[in-house]
Amino acid sequence: MNYTYKQIWLINFPVMMSILMEQLINITDAIFLGHVGEVELGASALAGIYYLAVYMLGFGFS
Repeated sequence: MNYTYKQIWLINFPVMMSILMEQLINITDAIFLGHVGEVELGASALAGIYYLAVYMLGFGFS
């Protein structure tokens, strides 16, 4: 298996962009919830920690 950098980037770039967009959505949600209230922002942060733990667990099994 001899892959070129171009072939690797053709596969890697869409995955990288989808992960980046997912993080931008989370940041946007946090900004909007910060305007709603402190409790709501805290709930979002707590849910984000649980989401990250489950996401990393699934990522580790793949």
